[in-house]
Amino acid sequence: MPWRTLSGFVAAVGAILIAVAAYFIVAADRNRRAADVTERSEAVRSLQRLEDALARAESAQRGYLLTRDERQLESYRGAVADIQAELDAVRKRVAERPDGLSVDALSVLVEAKLADLRRGMDVRVAEGLAEAQRDLRSGDGRWLTETVEAVRAEMEAIEGAELREHRRAWFERMALADAIFLIANVLLLSLVVAAGLAARAEIRRREERAQERLRMLELQERVLGIVSHDLRTPLAAINAGAAVLSRCGLAPKQARIAALMHSSSRRMERIIRDLLDYTRTRAQGGIPLSFCAADVGEVCARVIEEAALPDAAVTLELHREGDLSGEWDVDRLEQVIGNLVANATRHAPPGTPVRVRALGEGDWVRVDVENGGPPVPPEAVRSIFDPFQKASGGATGAAHGGVGLGLFIVRSIVEAHGGTVEVQSAPARPVTFSVRVPRTPPLPRDAAPARFWRPNQERPHAHGQGTIRP
Repeated sequence: MPWRTLSGFVAAVGAILIAVAAYFIVAADRNRRAADVTERSEAVRSLQRLEDALARAESAQRGYLLTRDERQLESYRGAVADIQAELDAVRKRVAERPDGLSVDALSVLVEAKLADLRRGMDVRVAEGLAEAQRDLRSGDGRWLTETVEAVRAEMEAIEGAELREHRRAWFERMALADAIFLIANVLLLSLVVAAGLAARAEIRRREERAQERLRMLELQERVLGIVSHDLRTPLAAINAGAAVLSRCGLAPKQARIAALMHSSSRRMERIIRDLLDYTRTRAQGGIPLSFCAADVGEVCARVIEEAALPDAAVTLELHREGDLSGEWDVDRLEQVIGNLVANATRHAPPGTPVRVRALGEGDWVRVDVENGGPPVPPEAVRSIFDPFQKASGGATGAAHGGVGLGLFIVRSIVEAHGGTVEVQSAPARPVTFSVRVPRTPPLPRDAAPARFWRPNQERPHAHGQGTIRP
């Protein structure tokens, strides 16, 4: 990811974290303000209920004075209990005031008022209604009532003002929290959009680079095919000239030069043919095949006869066993066996034979090409049939002047026939390439003609020294 995109991403994430932290701080303060609003509201309601309870107590006391009705007495007692409860609630919720107003002062006044009400009821019971009315008119009841109401009203006004202040602060914190939440969401959305745009731009750049590499590969393969095809004509002339010279009765030195020219031209011809086959496989999606009845034993005999040289340091041996008839592309089959024999002769130690065995196995025919050369290195086993492999030592198709396509072409042609190819290599044992092909042409794959082979996408490999199957 480009450093600018990364920096923007980090900055956006940091901004989101800061916004989230600020939101939680504001939310905590908002909750505290909400608790304060609740407390102030309860304090105001307690003061209002205290006023109502005092009024009920005074009304019930006067009703009892006039009637001595037990129901009035019960109403009075209930009002007194409510006064005590509300006074306790006010005492718990209302703090001390810097202006001198306190819950204790209100409590003293309320207690004095309740004592005045009780004294009136005692006088009514002991001395009668007239004396109670006289005491009521001459007492401090009215002054106490007015004083209690004034103090209570002032405390209610103060609590109401504080309630409004706390409520306003609560609403401000709510608005601030909502704004921070909205800003965090906008930042998150911006981050997602920026990340999406950056990812899209990066994907586009990678696609452009991939397309450019694909165009370069296609151009390289096209040039490779054109050059390989155009080289065949002058090479054929060189090959024919070398063959004519070798039959003209030249002196030994000139004859060896002509034979070397002929051998080199044949090797160049094989290299060009492998390159053309590789290009055709990549460009056309398969190798064209032409099936006909043939005998694998005869194909092996022709290959050995062509590959055997009178002065060669390596001898070739052919063993046939069983029914070797079937339907194959004879030219391609000769190419497979020829590549394996040429590969074996290059790596076989001088004085040791290269053995070719053709065996009939039911519906299959197997061809083994064996040489006593050094074993295939373990690191080369996994990729020995891949194109352009140039591993040193062992049996590879890239050594001794090749381009590393011999064994790849072998695998391609064998798979085109519906068969398999494997290599067996271990210390103190000969290196053996085994080809198995069915006697009948393979069925079409994905509605494609059977004469075309399409490369497999996955090929399992054996681990270590042993068998590898494409």
